[in-house]
Parts: sequence; C-alpha cells; structure tokens
Amino acid sequence: MSDELFNQQNNLSINRNGGYYINGTSYDHATKLRVASAYLSAQRQCDGRPNISAIAKECGVNWHFVVKIEKELYSFGTALHPSDVRRNRNAPIGPGALTLDCYDKFIILQLCIEEPSRSLKSYRDWLYHFTGKIVDRSTIRRLFHSGFVYKASLVKPNLVPYDKFRPDNIVKADKYIRMIKLLNFKRLVFGDEKLLKGQELYNRKARINPMTGERPVLTVTPDFRNTHSITAFTSLTSPLPTWYRIHEGNNNAEQFSNDIDMALACGFLKAEDVLVLDNASYHSGKDNCVLGDWLWKKHGVFLLYLPARSPEWNPVELVWNVLVQRLRTLPMSDIKRRYKKNACAYAAADILDEITQEEVWSFYDKCYEYHDL
Repeated sequence: MSDELFNQQNNLSINRNGGYYINGTSYDHATKLRVASAYLSAQRQCDGRPNISAIAKECGVNWHFVVKIEKELYSFGTALHPSDVRRNRNAPIGPGALTLDCYDKFIILQLCIEEPSRSLKSYRDWLYHFTGKIVDRSTIRRLFHSGFVYKASLVKPNLVPYDKFRPDNIVKADKYIRMIKLLNFKRLVFGDEKLLKGQELYNRKARINPMTGERPVLTVTPDFRNTHSITAFTSLTSPLPTWYRIHEGNNNAEQFSNDIDMALACGFLKAEDVLVLDNASYHSGKDNCVLGDWLWKKHGVFLLYLPARSPEWNPVELVWNVLVQRLRTLPMSDIKRRYKKNACAYAAADILDEITQEEVWSFYDKCYEYHDL
C-alpha cells in the first residue's frame, strides 16, 4: 500500500514541516510537552524569544501550534492538559480577556497615542518588551475593534502643517473667532475652490474576479484626464444652499472675480452678507487686492479672511468631501448612460444640485460646534 493511500484511508495529512496530523483533531498532550520542552530549551540558548519557525520544523508541527504553546507557557507556566483547557474556557470573554490585563491595555493605548500608524507587529513586539507577554496580532486587532470606547479603525489622518501653531497664527485664529461671535452667524457666506480631475469619477476600487483572478477593466470616456475648476459658495439664508460654477482649466484671480460678480448678479451674495474666504493668493493678491473695498463700498458685503491653515472652519470643505464621496459611489451603469463628454464635471454638477439646506446647516454646525456661535 502506498503512503498516499494509507494517509487517505486514515485521514492523515502532512504539514509543511513533515509532521503528520489527523484532520479535525488536536495534538495530544505528549506532543504539547515535547514542543514546550523544545521552546524552553531554545529560549535558554538565545536569551529572548526563540525562532518559532525553527521549533516548528524541529518538532514537525505548524507555526501556529508553537505560538499556542508559547501563550500557554507565558499565561499558565506549562502546556495545558486537555482537561485544563476545557476548564479555562469558562474564563471571561472579550477582546484579549484571557491574555491581556488592564496594564497591557494601557500599554497598547499609550503606544497608539504615541504613534497611531504603527503596525500590529509593532504593538506585539513592544508589548513583549514592556511586559514580557506575547499575544497574537489578531488579539490586538480584536482589542482595537471592540475593546475601547470607539472602534479604532485605520483611517487617513488629518494633515496639519506645523506652522499652524506659530504664535502669530494662534493670535489671528483667536481674533477670527472673536470677530465671528460679533456677527450674525446666518449671514456668513463661505467660499472656496476645488480642482476637479476627470479621473476622480473613476477613482474607486473594484473586486478581482474570484474565479479567474483577473483584475477588472473599467472603460471610461476619452477625456477622463481633463481638469476642471469649481468655485462654490454656501449660505444659510439664500434659497439655494450652494452656488457654484464649473469651468475648464485651473482657477485664477480673474476667474474668481468673475465668479463673485455672477454670485452677486443672481442674488446669492447680498448686502449685509459676510463673505469668508481663505488666504489663497488670488483672493487677496495683487489682482484682487481691492476686492474687500469693492465688495463693501459697492455691494455692502463685508469680506473676512480665515486664519492661516484653518480649512476646518470652512463649511465648503465639507461640501467637497461629500462631492468626492458621492462621485466614487455613483453606479458605473448610470455614469455611462447619463454622461458622455466631461462626465466628471456633469456628475459633479448633479451632486452639488442635490445638496440640501439641512446638509449645509450640518456643515456649519460641524465647523463651529465648539465655539458656541
């Protein structure tokens, strides 16, 4: 009888290290003791954490089984007998309940605060460095998932230039908030521009074919690399919550000045409004250096500039956020049916038209929720 036939008849499998095991059953206690002995011997020789793969190969077991024995040695001081394993199943449940105590969770929390972008392997290694306790990366993943007040998912961080906290910028920010509190909050009109690239409409992930493993192909319009600029204003008193204009190419001072003229002509900007802009060069540079005087003297609109590095106080930034998110979730079938040329620009226009007054109110509230306005 061949070895392969014998293994099939007895439900035996061979792991990558040449060891035999029965499918669906655990190793016996003698094998656990043999692996534990090899682990402790290797640990004495290297004066630290031994090579797990080498122990697995020596004992003819898989890598995960050695890690399991390692956890039992550190948690209980021995390789548990099957009856002891069953008794310990009545222990508290939850993320890391059997292995992580409050001090371990405190260490992991401090590591996260110190460097939020560190890997799960880094948490595991530093936890071992500080406490001598070894856990699997999946334990730390579960802890972040449901072991704290909030689910600690991986997200893109907010990028904040360090010069935002220069003393003169902090003084300007305080002055701006004091000024805002003296004004009628409902008459604040915020403005901003965005560079809209045609490929943003197609900047989405698609699933690989599970049967063939092929990467999907997305057919797009030939002008998907075209670039447009959007100028937008938001208001709490205008019948339209958002006024915008989309044009080809990049924005400049002359284009922005024309956009303000159009917003005034259609009644979106009115006398006694306060127009709030950032410090872009074409808002206050040489071509628009008299913009504030012209708005105030001719139209009764007061111009106020945001402090440096303060996009979080401009609700239009949240309009852009909604725009990008909805562009990425538009069904491709609708895009191909509704839009032909300059699909991204037309899709952006439809999305901006659908933004409601309630959404704009929520944008204002989110930007100034901590300032009691």
